[in-house]
Amino acid sequence: MSERALFKPIKATLGLSGITAMNTAMTNVLLAVLVFRGQGNPSSPTDVFKDVSERIMQMVLKRAEDNKFTKKEMAELGDIANAYTEVLKVIK
Repeated sequence: MSERALFKPIKATLGLSGITAMNTAMTNVLLAVLVFRGQGNPSSPTDVFKDVSERIMQMVLKRAEDNKFTKKEMAELGDIANAYTEVLKVIK
């Protein structure tokens, strides 16, 4: 099997891994909001989770760029990251 034949599955795996990482980051934020909402805890880690989630999404997009994803693949990952970023904006 040639290197070219292996490249597409590797890109697909990286893309799915990126989506999984963004999903995990978003889940952590939402869990933090659910757990700490209404407890009056001034040291809620929600902001920390939000910051980490935003950094994870940026790292995923950067890795996708470094691995020469197609414009369509980058647009799809970018759309997912943008949707999550919009959710992060409304979480207080």
